[in-house]
Amino acid sequence: MNRMLLRQAFTTRFGTDWVVHEASTAEEALAALSTGHGFHLAILDEIYSDFCEAGMRGSDVIRHVRQREEANCEARLPVIACTGLASQDVARLRALGADDIWDKPFPSPRDGSMQRRVAKLMPSFVL
Repeated sequence: MNRMLLRQAFTTRFGTDWVVHEASTAEEALAALSTGHGFHLAILDEIYSDFCEAGMRGSDVIRHVRQREEANCEARLPVIACTGLASQDVARLRALGADDIWDKPFPSPRDGSMQRRVAKLMPSFVL
Protein backbone atom coordinates (compact mmCIF):
# COMPACT_ATOMS: atom_id res chain seq x y z
CA MET A 1 0.00 0.00 0.00
CA ASN A 2 2.77 2.48 0.89
CA ARG A 3 4.57 1.77 -2.40
CA MET A 4 1.37 2.35 -4.36
CA LEU A 5 0.74 5.67 -2.58
CA LEU A 6 4.29 6.86 -3.18
CA ARG A 7 4.28 5.76 -6.84
CA GLN A 8 1.03 7.61 -7.41
CA ALA A 9 2.31 10.73 -5.65
CA PHE A 10 5.57 10.86 -7.59
CA THR A 11 4.08 10.08 -10.99
CA THR A 12 1.04 12.36 -10.73
CA ARG A 13 1.95 15.17 -8.32
CA PHE A 14 5.67 15.66 -8.96
CA GLY A 15 5.73 15.99 -12.75
CA THR A 16 6.59 13.69 -15.61
CA ASP A 17 10.35 13.36 -15.17
CA TRP A 18 10.21 10.91 -12.26
CA VAL A 19 11.07 7.27 -12.84
CA VAL A 20 10.02 5.17 -9.85
CA HIS A 21 11.75 1.89 -9.02
CA GLU A 22 10.04 -0.24 -6.38
CA ALA A 23 11.42 -2.89 -4.08
CA SER A 24 9.24 -5.24 -2.06
CA THR A 25 11.98 -6.00 0.48
CA ALA A 26 14.92 -4.17 2.00
CA GLU A 27 17.21 -6.69 0.32
CA GLU A 28 15.74 -5.77 -3.09
CA ALA A 29 16.16 -2.08 -2.29
CA LEU A 30 19.83 -2.58 -1.39
CA ALA A 31 20.44 -4.61 -4.55
CA ALA A 32 18.82 -1.91 -6.70
CA LEU A 33 20.76 0.89 -5.02
CA SER A 34 23.99 -1.07 -5.53
CA THR A 35 23.60 -1.34 -9.31
CA GLY A 36 24.92 2.13 -10.07
CA HIS A 37 21.73 3.23 -11.87
CA GLY A 38 22.27 6.76 -10.60
CA PHE A 39 19.31 7.14 -8.29
CA HIS A 40 18.57 10.72 -7.21
CA LEU A 41 16.50 9.86 -4.12
CA ALA A 42 15.75 6.78 -2.03
CA ILE A 43 12.64 6.38 0.09
CA LEU A 44 13.02 3.39 2.37
CA ASP A 45 10.44 1.82 4.64
CA GLU A 46 11.76 0.70 8.00
CA ILE A 47 9.70 -2.50 7.91
CA TYR A 48 8.78 -3.75 4.44
CA SER A 49 6.24 -6.33 5.56
CA ASP A 50 4.60 -7.45 8.76
CA PHE A 51 5.53 -10.97 7.67
CA CYS A 52 9.24 -10.19 7.21
CA GLU A 53 10.21 -8.53 10.47
CA ALA A 54 13.21 -10.88 10.78
CA GLY A 55 14.70 -9.68 7.47
CA MET A 56 16.62 -6.53 6.68
CA ARG A 57 15.08 -3.21 7.54
CA GLY A 58 15.29 0.12 5.80
CA SER A 59 17.79 1.24 8.43
CA ASP A 60 20.09 -1.63 7.38
CA VAL A 61 19.93 -0.38 3.79
CA ILE A 62 20.77 3.17 4.92
CA ARG A 63 23.79 1.88 6.85
CA HIS A 64 25.05 -0.10 3.82
CA VAL A 65 24.51 2.82 1.43
CA ARG A 66 26.34 5.29 3.70
CA GLN A 67 29.24 2.85 4.22
CA ARG A 68 29.55 2.32 0.45
CA GLU A 69 29.46 6.07 -0.21
CA GLU A 70 32.21 6.67 2.32
CA ALA A 71 34.38 3.77 1.14
CA ASN A 72 34.10 4.76 -2.54
CA CYS A 73 34.06 8.57 -2.09
CA GLU A 74 30.62 8.64 -3.72
CA ALA A 75 28.21 11.56 -3.66
CA ARG A 76 25.64 11.36 -0.89
CA LEU A 77 22.27 9.99 -1.98
CA PRO A 78 19.33 11.77 -0.33
CA VAL A 79 17.50 9.16 1.76
CA ILE A 80 14.05 9.43 3.30
CA ALA A 81 13.16 6.82 5.90
CA CYS A 82 9.51 5.93 6.44
CA THR A 83 8.31 4.52 9.73
CA GLY A 84 5.12 4.18 11.68
CA LEU A 85 7.11 4.95 14.83
CA ALA A 86 8.90 8.15 13.84
CA SER A 87 8.86 9.56 17.35
CA GLN A 88 10.78 6.49 18.56
CA ASP A 89 12.97 5.94 15.48
CA VAL A 90 14.02 9.48 14.50
CA ALA A 91 17.30 9.70 16.45
CA ARG A 92 18.45 6.23 15.38
CA LEU A 93 17.55 6.77 11.71
CA ARG A 94 19.25 10.19 11.64
CA ALA A 95 22.38 8.69 13.22
CA LEU A 96 22.45 6.04 10.48
CA GLY A 97 22.26 8.72 7.79
CA ALA A 98 18.59 9.32 6.95
CA ASP A 99 18.18 12.85 5.61
CA ASP A 100 14.47 13.02 6.44
CA ILE A 101 12.05 10.79 8.30
CA TRP A 102 8.43 10.49 7.26
CA ASP A 103 5.90 9.25 9.75
CA LYS A 104 2.85 7.39 8.54
CA PRO A 105 0.65 8.70 7.17
CA PHE A 106 3.09 10.37 4.77
CA PRO A 107 3.20 14.12 4.14
CA SER A 108 0.43 15.00 1.71
CA PRO A 109 1.23 15.47 -1.98
CA ARG A 110 -2.13 17.22 -2.38
CA ASP A 111 -1.20 20.25 -0.28
CA GLY A 112 2.42 20.30 -1.47
CA SER A 113 3.99 19.28 1.85
CA MET A 114 5.54 16.13 0.37
CA GLN A 115 6.99 18.11 -2.55
CA ARG A 116 8.45 20.76 -0.22
CA ARG A 117 10.18 18.12 1.90
CA VAL A 118 11.67 16.47 -1.18
CA ALA A 119 12.77 19.86 -2.52
CA LYS A 120 14.77 20.50 0.67
CA LEU A 121 16.82 17.37 -0.08
CA MET A 122 17.10 17.93 -3.82
CA PRO A 123 17.92 21.55 -4.69
CA SER A 124 17.53 20.81 -8.41
CA PHE A 125 13.90 19.76 -7.88
CA VAL A 126 11.64 22.63 -8.87
CA LEU A 127 8.20 22.89 -7.28
